[in-house]
Amino acid sequence: MTETIRAFIALDIPANTKALISKYQRVVKNSFPAARWTRPEGFHFTLKFLGEIETSRIDDVLEAAQGAARAKKFFACFGAAGVFPNALGARVLWLGLDKGADSVRALASGLSSALAPLGFPTESRPFTAHLTLARFRTPCRFDPASLPAHSMPDFEAARVSFYKSDLKSSGAEYTPLAVFDLE
Repeated sequence: MTETIRAFIALDIPANTKALISKYQRVVKNSFPAARWTRPEGFHFTLKFLGEIETSRIDDVLEAAQGAARAKKFFACFGAAGVFPNALGARVLWLGLDKGADSVRALASGLSSALAPLGFPTESRPFTAHLTLARFRTPCRFDPASLPAHSMPDFEAARVSFYKSDLKSSGAEYTPLAVFDLE
C-alpha cells in the first residue's frame, strides 16, 4: 500500500501578527458561540491545497514549489472580513487583505502553474487571499460588516511552507515539512 499525506502550500504569517489576529478573534468570539475558531498556530494563507499525495511525490512537489516561490518579499495588510460561500449560508469567516492581495494571488497562480504538470488541477474558482478565522458547523446568515473594525499594522510576507495536515478530533494539525524564504 502506498503511503500518503494530506498536504498544502501556504504563505506563513509572522508570530507577532498571529498574536494580533488572535486578539481580534477574542473581541468577536462572543458573537458566535457555535463557531469553531482557528487556533493561532493554524493562521496562514493557503496558496495551493494538494489533498492526499503519495509520499514518493513530495520531492517533485517541493522542487516545483521552490521554483514558484522565487518571488520577492512584500508587505501586506489585513482588510475587511468575508464569508464563504455567501452571507445567506456562511460556513467560513475569514479576513482578507487590503494590501498585498495581488502578490498573494500571483504566488498562488505561480504555484498552480508549476504544479499542473505534476497532475494537480488548477482551481476553477477565482482565488481569494483569505485567512480563516472560524468555521460554522451549520450554515448561517452573516453580515461581515457587522464585525467591529480591526487595526492591525502591515506585516512582512516572507515565507512559504509545504505543510502536512493531520485531521484530528481537536482540529487540523499542521506540520511544516519544508520552508521557502521569499527573496
